[in-house]
Amino acid sequence: MADSPSAGAGKDQLRSLIRERRRLRSPNQMTDVAEALGGTWPALRVMAQDPDLVLGYQPTSFEPDPRAVLGNALSEGQPVLLPRPAGSERLEWVSAEDRHLDSRLTKLPSPPGPTVGVGPEPLIGKSALILIPALAADPATGFRLGQGGGYYDRLIADLRQSDCRVLLVTIVHDDELQEIPAQPHDQAVDAVLTESGLRVIPRS
Repeated sequence: MADSPSAGAGKDQLRSLIRERRRLRSPNQMTDVAEALGGTWPALRVMAQDPDLVLGYQPTSFEPDPRAVLGNALSEGQPVLLPRPAGSERLEWVSAEDRHLDSRLTKLPSPPGPTVGVGPEPLIGKSALILIPALAADPATGFRLGQGGGYYDRLIADLRQSDCRVLLVTIVHDDELQEIPAQPHDQAVDAVLTESGLRVIPRS
């Protein structure tokens, strides 16, 4: 895995560039992306081998919108969990309801409801499809560029030490597929989802 003193600075520059580019997307473009993502639920379910749980997220204003995917899962009776930050630098999880999927958010999501677990706890002994937000993703390696908080890297590292079977899928736009400067703490995903469909990460 590549690392250098400049890797972190390179990521910060890339984050700024992608955030600005996302702000320029029109509402129609964002709606088209959301509709395309929603149509991938059957493929995701098959790829994850009918998982016990789906872990998703509420999108902020400029993120690719996975709510149609989550809504399709909920409509089939699939348990869906949503994250909110916990004081321990881990994500805690809330059971998703239709009301959680009504609108985009402008700041870090914190869905209401009782906590059903922290970090990997809800997944122990289960199978899960985990949809992970990102600013960009490397389709050759599976490394993703997150917002910089490290929540998902810590979660993935915990999951790889746990008794569970997970499919890790990060969601970005087509034009956000690119090489990502990786650091030792970065955790790769299994697949990348864009408006064009699923890309499975090749493993050596």
